[in-house]
Amino acid sequence: MVSGFLTSPWDHSLIFSGVEKEKWVLCPICNNKTRIKVRPDTVLENFPLFCPKCKQETIINVTGQNVVVINPSKK
Repeated sequence: MVSGFLTSPWDHSLIFSGVEKEKWVLCPICNNKTRIKVRPDTVLENFPLFCPKCKQETIINVTGQNVVVINPSKK
């Protein structure tokens, strides 16, 4: 093998060990993915979440990938 390349299938785990898991925020109305991703250390307060599918806006709070709906849309 050429030097500088991974030599075993387990070497690539060292590259990804520091990557935190991101999750998509789902629309609380239609339950589809929005365009927002959150990491475990993300904190959002009174965030206006817009869903591109159902065209609704909802105010949410996010702490530690837990989404809490503050003001559901009433269109």
